[in-house]
Amino acid sequence: MKHFYKMMPISTSMIFNLYYSNLIGNCIFFFVFL
Repeated sequence: MKHFYKMMPISTSMIFNLYYSNLIGNCIFFFVFL
């Protein structure tokens, strides 16, 4: 897994981080206001 991240460009990993953090934030938002 670490080798895969080394091969990935920094911008791509940043996009993945933003996407997953946004997804988690949306899930928390949904559960809080359910």
